[in-house]
This record gives sequence, structure tokens and C-alpha cells, in this order.
Amino acid sequence: MDSRVFQILELEEAQKYEEAFHEFEKLDMMDFDSWKYYYFYLWYINVEHFPLDLSEHIQKHQLAIKLKELAELGFEQFGENAEFQFLTGYTINLFPYFFGDYEEWEQRGSDLLKSAHELEPDNAIFNIAYQGSTNGTTESYNIAKQQAINAVEVTFNGKGFLNSYFTDVLTAK
Repeated sequence: MDSRVFQILELEEAQKYEEAFHEFEKLDMMDFDSWKYYYFYLWYINVEHFPLDLSEHIQKHQLAIKLKELAELGFEQFGENAEFQFLTGYTINLFPYFFGDYEEWEQRGSDLLKSAHELEPDNAIFNIAYQGSTNGTTESYNIAKQQAINAVEVTFNGKGFLNSYFTDVLTAK
């Protein structure tokens, strides 16, 4: 990972959201790691704007628009990448109205999660996200969750919104 990305994730941890935003804006979005951490920053800020008291920050920098633009760039540049499909599928599936028509984008999110799972069927993280997005049984989800805990702890062991979010959500009891 680019050392600048690591520094930005430390800004997120320190709740220096304005500084993090400006540093993300300087990165090359053709680099997948830069793209994914910035995309998640934008998604998280938009989703958590009220508890984080960031409505002014979102309006000032038009972060809802930037989120859509960055998602579209991601589809163009990384659309066949399973990790991209997991990340966007997950975030779109939870909050489809950020991206457009609710039903259309909710389905698109589900399709992305399914595709990531099909591309990497042995990936426990993609499996739990896919199981969580389907109307499957609680039992199949719980089995997938148990299988994913170690992978989640290894994959999302760093700083920043993306890592802390997925560690919290995917390992919650």
C-alpha cells in the first residue's frame, strides 16, 4: 500500500476528516488501493454524517456527488476485480439510494456480491457478504461468519474507516 494512503488512514483515525479528504484528492485513482480507501471514506462519511456531525463537510465538498463519480470510475477501471465487486456490492446493497433508483441499485449491489463470490468461491469474506445479502437461512450465514472471522481479522487489520468498519461488522456477535 502507498505510504500516503497509510498516512490518510491515520488522519481518519484522528478524526481529521477535512485533511483526509484533501489528501485523498491528491492520490492516483487508477491505483486500486487508493481508489478503495477513498471510495470507502466517501461512503462512510455519507452514511455516518449525522453521528460524526459532518453534514457541512459533505455539502462543502459535494461528497455525495463524489461518491457516485468515484463508484462510476471504479466500475470502468476495476469492474472485473472481485474485491471491487465485494466492496461496492456491499456498500451499494446497504444504501442503494445513494447511487440512484433504490430497487435498481439494490439489485446491482446483490449482483456484485454474487459475482465476487462466484469469482472467488473460497474467499470467506466474500462468502459471508454474499450470504448476508441473500434470503438464505440464518444457519448458512452463521456458518459463513464462523469461517470468515480469521480472514476478516487478517484482511482488515489496519487503520481507517474501511478496516475498522469491516472488522466490527463482520466479527460482531
